Amino acid sequence: MNIVCVDKPPVLFMDCPKWHEHTLALFPRKASLTCDLCALTHSNCPFYICPQCDFVAHHSCISLPRVIKISRHHHRLSYTSSFDQGDWSCGVCRRKIDNDYGSYSCKKDGCSYVAHSKCAIQKNVWDGKELEGEPEEIEEEELAPFVKISDGVIQHFLHQQHYLRFDENTCKDYSENRQCQACIMPIYYGNFYSCMQCEFILHETCANLSRKLYHPIHPHMLTLSGGYDGVVDFLVDNCSVCSWLCKVGFFYECGKEGCDFQLHVQCATMEVICILYS
Repeated sequence: MNIVCVDKPPVLFMDCPKWHEHTLALFPRKASLTCDLCALTHSNCPFYICPQCDFVAHHSCISLPRVIKISRHHHRLSYTSSFDQGDWSCGVCRRKIDNDYGSYSCKKDGCSYVAHSKCAIQKNVWDGKELEGEPEEIEEEELAPFVKISDGVIQHFLHQQHYLRFDENTCKDYSENRQCQACIMPIYYGNFYSCMQCEFILHETCANLSRKLYHPIHPHMLTLSGGYDGVVDFLVDNCSVCSWLCKVGFFYECGKEGCDFQLHVQCATMEVICILYS
């Protein structure tokens, strides 16, 4: 007998009404069985099976949450034991989902987002909170990043002291010393907003950056911030992706207490990051 089993004998029978109506029994041998909850085959993980039917589950999967909120989708996801026949793909890894096994799906009308069980509970995707029985969050109305003052004139929330004027002269020569205050890149071409009273200037796309967002590589909401406050901590004021100093230009920061995650706006809008962290 395995010495681990002697010191800590496994539970032979288990009632788990959360997932199955019958009592489950420990499968005594390693085997290539497919877990009904995660659709994976891991022979090193103990299996529990139903003697009355063909239900099979990893011991580790029995603790899967029923309702979660992940960084890859703006609605809650609920565990679904199987799907209607169709071509379903995981919103996290983009691979095919087997219709006959469990995964997470969005229940909002008109929304077809789905994710593999194991993909949805990754640490950089899910914050670890089980939301079953918890009231739905009230969706806040998304605030615009600027207020329109008049035709071609705005007041941006990160430069409220002055108004900005829209300039669509894409052929205008511009000094490379004048940089967009959001992405810190020179404005060589394209539309932009410039301050009517100082040197503050923004690319049109940067002026339209969302004030709040969920980013695929972080489980908490991020808030757009900007402006050097005179204090720099080189240990924590760095972009969590590229490690460059964040307090130059605009950046997204996590508002959760104890979380120092932050992103340059350039890193936050690069699709390649989503691929690398998937």
